[in-house]
Amino acid sequence: MGIFGVLMTEKEMRRLRRQGRRQKNLPQKGGEKMSDLMKRINRWTVKTSPDKVKANLEELRPAMLANTQTVFPELVQMEIETKQVLDGEGVSVIQYPFYLAFARELWRKRRQAIPGSSLARETQVLIAKWEARGLAVPVLEKIRTQVFDIAPFGP
Repeated sequence: MGIFGVLMTEKEMRRLRRQGRRQKNLPQKGGEKMSDLMKRINRWTVKTSPDKVKANLEELRPAMLANTQTVFPELVQMEIETKQVLDGEGVSVIQYPFYLAFARELWRKRRQAIPGSSLARETQVLIAKWEARGLAVPVLEKIRTQVFDIAPFGP
């Protein structure tokens, strides 16, 4: 099997080996690196077999659906509250996706159950990140306090 689940002919394998000898970036035939490459390819092929993936997903689907049904309402509510803050601050609609991305990152941190001062520190890091990307710090801070009720980080 080839890298993407396609059968490779011996001719294609020889071509890859020749390229490797010329470019010195692909393993040589018979070497330890070639066997490692083939092991990786074989493991990937087995792991991504459509039948195996389908069976795994069918087994996980009920738990995934239950988790989705509990999490999505929280996520939607958070996005609505964030949009209300953005609307109140007069943020252009074209910038909403960026502020929502910031809010989703905060939401994810909150779900990880990071304790108080650590969460405040992580929030400050996210604010610096999104400020560097051009978002307004006062708006980011309002999202932090009004939507997530996270206190500012302080010494």
